[in-house]
Amino acid sequence: MLLSGGYDDSFQSGGVRTTDGKSFKAWNLNTGKLIHNFSLGTSIDALVISPDSKTFITGGLGRAIIVRDIITGKSVLELSGHGGGIYGLALSSDGQTLYSGSGDKSVKVWQIKP
Repeated sequence: MLLSGGYDDSFQSGGVRTTDGKSFKAWNLNTGKLIHNFSLGTSIDALVISPDSKTFITGGLGRAIIVRDIITGKSVLELSGHGGGIYGLALSSDGQTLYSGSGDKSVKVWQIKP
C-alpha cells in the first residue's frame, strides 16, 4: 500500500470533488488502484504507516500526532507534547516506537502499543 497526504490534491465526499489541503489517499500497489480518497480534517505534513498496515500516523501544523485506522481514517490515539508543527515521523520496525520531529526544534520518542 502507498499512502499520501497533504496539500497536493483533492478528496471526494458525497460525490462532490473538493480541495481542502487535508487529503489522504491510499493505493493498492498490486493493482495500482486508488482505494481511499478523503479528507482527514487536519493538515498532513508527515505520515507513516504501521508495519502491520492496520494504522497510519499523521502529524502537521496542528501539533498533534494522530494514530488512525487505515480503513476509516478515524483517530484511535492522539499524542501531544510538541510546541510546534510536526514535520517528521518514523516508526521502529516493530511499530512500537515512534519518533517525531517538530518545528519547535525537538525530537520526541513515543511508545505505541499495537
